Amino acid sequence: MLSGQARAKAYQDKISQDCPECDNRVLAIRINGFYAGSRDRIFLWECPICDAVWKKTQPKVHVSLSDVGQV
Repeated sequence: MLSGQARAKAYQDKISQDCPECDNRVLAIRINGFYAGSRDRIFLWECPICDAVWKKTQPKVHVSLSDVGQV
């Protein structure tokens, strides 16, 4: 079982994203909305460092081999 600090780091790694503009690993601001005149949803991320906004359908999850089977 992971210690509290290791569990917090594993969780932060799981929810963080790579900013496509500044290439930093960040905990991006999530924007959830709808297209105007449509019921289609859109999910955007905004970098808190450089203010870049991007859309990604499948978030990239970083898992180290030591974390496999630990969840």
